Amino acid sequence: MNRIMDPLPRSLSPLPDESLPGFLLRLAHRLDLSPSQLIWRTGLGGDKPGSRALAGHLLMLEAAPLEAFAAATRLAPIDAEALTLRPFLRHYPPLTRALVREGSQPRPRNIFPPGLLAAYSRYCPLCLAGDGSPVQNKYGGPWKRQWRLAITFACLDHNVFLRHHCPTCGQLALSGYPDSPLSLMPSAGAHGLHAAQCRNSRPGEGRHQHVLCRQPLDQVAPPDLELSPDLAELQRRLLARLDGRQPAELAAQGFADLHVVSSIVRATWPAAIDHVPEETRTALTDHVSVQESLARSTWPRANNRGRRSSIAWTTPPAAAPAMAAMLFAAERLITAPEQPDALAELLPLAPVQKEPRWDDTWRTLARDSSQLLRQRIDRDYRVQFPPEWIRHGTPIQWIAQTHRAEALFEPVVEVRDRGFGPEHIPQRLPDDWFRVFADHAGLPAPSSQLLRRIIPIQMVQSVTSLGFQDAAEFLGIPTEWITTEPRRLHPLRLHSQWRTYDFPGAVERLAGHIAHNPGRTDYKARRRFFASWNLDDEDWERLCQPHARVGTQKTRSRIRDCVSALIWSRATGSEFVLAPVFHPPWSSPDRGLPWTSLEMTILSRWDKRSVLRNPPRFRALFEAVEELATEITRTASGHTP
Repeated sequence: MNRIMDPLPRSLSPLPDESLPGFLLRLAHRLDLSPSQLIWRTGLGGDKPGSRALAGHLLMLEAAPLEAFAAATRLAPIDAEALTLRPFLRHYPPLTRALVREGSQPRPRNIFPPGLLAAYSRYCPLCLAGDGSPVQNKYGGPWKRQWRLAITFACLDHNVFLRHHCPTCGQLALSGYPDSPLSLMPSAGAHGLHAAQCRNSRPGEGRHQHVLCRQPLDQVAPPDLELSPDLAELQRRLLARLDGRQPAELAAQGFADLHVVSSIVRATWPAAIDHVPEETRTALTDHVSVQESLARSTWPRANNRGRRSSIAWTTPPAAAPAMAAMLFAAERLITAPEQPDALAELLPLAPVQKEPRWDDTWRTLARDSSQLLRQRIDRDYRVQFPPEWIRHGTPIQWIAQTHRAEALFEPVVEVRDRGFGPEHIPQRLPDDWFRVFADHAGLPAPSSQLLRRIIPIQMVQSVTSLGFQDAAEFLGIPTEWITTEPRRLHPLRLHSQWRTYDFPGAVERLAGHIAHNPGRTDYKARRRFFASWNLDDEDWERLCQPHARVGTQKTRSRIRDCVSALIWSRATGSEFVLAPVFHPPWSSPDRGLPWTSLEMTILSRWDKRSVLRNPPRFRALFEAVEELATEITRTASGHTP
């Protein structure tokens, strides 16, 4: 049962961009309470006084805690929620992954991705000292929300790099004591500290004693390193993605791209040193040296699982200059027009094994990054890396083996004008098109049903910016064919990893064949025109009259369905199994069509022309069906492009 909170005798107005821990520290100082007491009185603690406030409150407040906290602090719920990171939810992928969605309502998880600084905060001493107003002179300035985002390395108000640790105790700011449980704030039971004082602790003389640091962080000098105009402008661009003026999807893709390329910079360091501002190179080199030392001493021992985050290449440097250096290099590799191949030059230097220190780099690329970066990296891996490298295990292969279809690299070729549009691609590759592809690729047996389905998807991708699943949807292919085993469709890239097939070249060859075909068909319009088509009684009777001996009454009904499916397939260039006759309203919703069914057996024989080896009555029926299919398709041509 939720506790009803009485309003506190006094409260404070939140400062611009103030975080929930910072607000609680200032308010506790004003009310002469410990933060732990204030947490209890505002409904953020557990059922007992003194219970620890969850670190997840930093991300968001669920409905009950939000209502209690807003009532106790005399804030509007929207102002209370603005103290958390939730307003950045749709713009910042690490925050999205830190929340679990139930329906449309997210809630915090017990996982904090590397892009969120849950265990500590960077800070600007000048901001903590306040702006000179009476309230801030007395209770201190804000601990800002944006300081908890890994991409924030500078204070633009004071044009300085942020600090990340206390110079007295040497620990990360607001981190508590070494190996302490993660919570909303450290040393919450300590009473009488100013909001800007260090709340970290170190072991005392007794076995279970800890001594608070108490260093005033608002009196700490900013780093000696000067913030350059280029880095200040980079910080301004990154923070602008969070203010809502840029579409959320583009902002999220931009941050995901930075995450991926930063990992590549880190994994190949110092190969990208020329892309880093000279004044910050030492800071990033120091960060890399520490990580490499940890990796050599702890990796890959089985009992060190808890330390993986400290040596993963996705882990953001705590020091702001090192973080700025890595982000600057990553953005330059992504966007610099004068060096389009710089990223391709780095990739062959990356580790070739399934290196765990990649952490979620390749999942982020597949799940959140922009289509352009996915295409660049897929192309560069394919072009730059020799076959023997690929056989040792690439990140592409790792992703393919461990994740579902939404985590696959795509497409196999670049998007460009090829002389035809996606509407000219049938859902299922015709025989003559497949022969063109197979001959160039060097396929030993050009009859793969899976490839007949995959190649049209890749051809649509080659002339659009659609992802693999979106291209399949454009062709009318069901989603479950892309996501469900046992015959799941994968991009061509995954089918060629262990062989020497020239699939990219074969796609180019097929594209040229299609472009030079003068009689291109608009298959998209055909699919729309025949969306609910079924063989009518008149045409069926016309077919049956010369072939009255074809099967029993029950068999004749199933053969009629096959005839309808074959004609529909011929007209639309689509799969038999998707024909309207096999689906409502023409058929029951639970009708199953396994490949061993009579219908699929008949259609497979008709498709392969193996029916010609059957008794004469079946050959005659098949020939009549083909004539009717040609007639109906010709009629449809007058109604579709």
